[in-house]
Amino acid sequence: MDRMDGAYAVRAGAMSAQHHTDITLDDVCRALEQLTSQGMDTHDGCEALSKQARRLLGQLELMSQDLSTAHNAGGSRPFIQAVADLQNAVSDLARRAAGMAQAALDAAELAEAEETAMNRDYRPVADATSDAGLRTPSSRLHNEN
Repeated sequence: MDRMDGAYAVRAGAMSAQHHTDITLDDVCRALEQLTSQGMDTHDGCEALSKQARRLLGQLELMSQDLSTAHNAGGSRPFIQAVADLQNAVSDLARRAAGMAQAALDAAELAEAEETAMNRDYRPVADATSDAGLRTPSSRLHNEN
């Protein structure tokens, strides 16, 4: 028979519906592991992009020098401005990609640290609950009395 516990129906001997969740410790740890992997992949991609942008910037500088000295294209003010704008944009791309790489690395490290903390703090309770044949652990309030 059900009884009302506040606004939640409670089956005799069962946990109140307000405490039910479909999320498990393993789900959380898997999600954090995926975040760590994705963060590292993003870091690697951004590092490669930054490196390619720096290489492109070097090539643009060589091309600009060659065009202005060997091909007399350096006297055209619109050309000089266009090359300068392109070099600035590529330099900005390299800088932003490096910043994104660092942010992705920071996020990956944070996710890895959180996974470690979750396992350290909650794995013993989950294992003890399973070993005792329980579906859910007792709340700390019940264990403190």
